[in-house]
Amino acid sequence: MEVLIRFRRVILRLIAQILYYSGIHSLLRIILNTIGKRKAIIILLYHRVTDEIDFITKGMGGVHTSKVNFKKHIQFLKKNYHIVPLRGLNSLLKTRDKNTSAYVAITFDDGFQDIYLNAF
Repeated sequence: MEVLIRFRRVILRLIAQILYYSGIHSLLRIILNTIGKRKAIIILLYHRVTDEIDFITKGMGGVHTSKVNFKKHIQFLKKNYHIVPLRGLNSLLKTRDKNTSAYVAITFDDGFQDIYLNAF
């Protein structure tokens, strides 16, 4: 029985690490936090969009993501949210229809070349 408990803990840690380093946990957290609150305005931050494994696995998986995962994130966001520019959020807060679905602005920290090459 103790072996099964240890095995379960190892599997749960593995799943948690996969979710963290894929960056999908951040997206899931946002989705879960906005369920029932579809009127939210969300600001997502990405630090790097790269397939270089060193950046994804060195403790910042939540803001680093691969090109494939970034594309999946954007596809999901396009289906479920209104993507708006960050500079327009202030006026959006004043004028938006309170009954519409959530809005999301996507930001990038720093100015790494991979952002320009892989995210635009």
